[in-house]
Amino acid sequence: MAIKSLLTPWTHFATVSLETEFLYPVKRGIVTAKAAVTEQDGRILKGQAIIHNEAGRPVLELSSTFKIAREKTIRGRGVPLGS
Repeated sequence: MAIKSLLTPWTHFATVSLETEFLYPVKRGIVTAKAAVTEQDGRILKGQAIIHNEAGRPVLELSSTFKIAREKTIRGRGVPLGS
């Protein structure tokens, strides 16, 4: 969602890579995620998210890379993205 918040509505993008590191088990309770865009280079965006348990302990870390589409339509359908 951090990456999506930087893009105009209906912008199409794809996940290029996603790395997950499990740090600590969660057996119950509420978890909270905090995410940020860490880098942007042209159409490539990198992000990081950390999930915390109720005690505030990091339990999961995610690193991701996304690529923004150049085209405004879905190939083969001729339908504008977001329609």
